[in-house]
Amino acid sequence: MSDNRAVSVISLVDQIGAALGVPADEAIGFAVAIDFRWDVRERGLFVSGTPADLIERAAAAFGATLSAGGSIVVEAEHWLGSDRDAIGFGPVLGTASGAGFTLTPTTTTPTALEALQGLRSRLRDSSTALEAGLEEDPDVAALAAAHAADPNAVEVAIGDLAATRRSAGRYLLDAGDLYDDERIDQLGDGYLRVSGLWDAVATRPEKELVADAVALERACLGWMRGAAEPPTRYAF
Repeated sequence: MSDNRAVSVISLVDQIGAALGVPADEAIGFAVAIDFRWDVRERGLFVSGTPADLIERAAAAFGATLSAGGSIVVEAEHWLGSDRDAIGFGPVLGTASGAGFTLTPTTTTPTALEALQGLRSRLRDSSTALEAGLEEDPDVAALAAAHAADPNAVEVAIGDLAATRRSAGRYLLDAGDLYDDERIDQLGDGYLRVSGLWDAVATRPEKELVADAVALERACLGWMRGAAEPPTRYAF
């Protein structure tokens, strides 16, 4: 299983960030490439903290051109285990030759106001998608079954979810300071805190821990909605 640890959304985001010339945290956070997908399927449990169209969202957020053919290969879903107790996650960095993408950065630099307005718009759009994903409580029984079959696989998959929250949280915390907006700062802090809860779930997938993590995810959703609206007492 050790080679599976190299397969992660963060490895993909590293490639996206390098192509765009920005840190990985910014590639997730500025694009607000945040999602919550927890689907029980015939094959097993699929979990993800990022949207399926991660690379498209990043390209749109940074005004980059996305074209077929290139070194960034996206594997929509990566599965560990077999039968009905497998666990999947993604999108991740893939290895298929000839099926990659190229990101060509824009040469135009937005003003601070344009950048913040774009960030708020993406926060608003992401909150709508997150609302659907967080509407129902996750199926913890499916997670427990996957953990009983292969604890290491669950640690990898849930650890990937935690990593996306940590990366987004770090960017949003810095963005809150940059734009002097305490609501963005609060959202970043929330995602940093929930990343720690998902880290705990990765090794102890207990019902109470999952419930705590999801409760904080829902709180972050509320803060995201607030951060999407322009404040009244700041310059932006």
